[in-house]
Amino acid sequence: MPFPRIHGIVCGPKPALSLPPFTRPTVVAHSLMLNFVSLAPVLALAFVVGCSAPEESNSGVANDMDMRDQPSQPEATKPVDNAQPAMQAKTDQPPAAEDSGDGQATSMPPTEGDWAAGDTIPSGMDGVPDIQILKVHNNGTGDPCGMGKSATLKYKAMLANGTVIDPGRRPFTFKVGAGRAIKGWDVVVSKMRVGDSFTILLPMDLAYGRSKGDLKFDMELLSVK
Repeated sequence: MPFPRIHGIVCGPKPALSLPPFTRPTVVAHSLMLNFVSLAPVLALAFVVGCSAPEESNSGVANDMDMRDQPSQPEATKPVDNAQPAMQAKTDQPPAAEDSGDGQATSMPPTEGDWAAGDTIPSGMDGVPDIQILKVHNNGTGDPCGMGKSATLKYKAMLANGTVIDPGRRPFTFKVGAGRAIKGWDVVVSKMRVGDSFTILLPMDLAYGRSKGDLKFDMELLSVK
């Protein structure tokens, strides 16, 4: 049904707007600008998130690389203390026995003043042999007794062949050099130190003469006053 006309105007649906061809690009650009403005916050947020995420990841890797690139520190070593004084051997101790190579220890040479088998004590008399030390049982300490002191002696008297003539069951005390014992004892004991112990061969002229001949004595000086 045709729409009615009122005073030359056709009544009915409004016709579509028709723009001239030269105005279409302007409308399109205006629409694009409106869309860009409406999307700007979203794009800005996406840009910030996109930029910040790689930066955090890279910073972590950089830190790891820095840790790996750092050279490991060597452990501190304790300083060696070379200032300790060297231990020195005591000079007052006798030297230790040496091994002869067959498993047996050989004694070191005696120190000065010690007795040894084969030593002699001068008799002090012309034509009288020296007193011989046959065997040393022990070396004492201290100074020799000397003359004029009271000495206590443990002894045993024997003939030259070893026959015991006086077992000396009791120690004998006498004043050295006072003629209270045979002359040989004065000579020998004056040279002894407390603790000295040996077996001697005493010439007859320093003992009882030809009646008993040369004598052997085991002698040990116990004390001196």
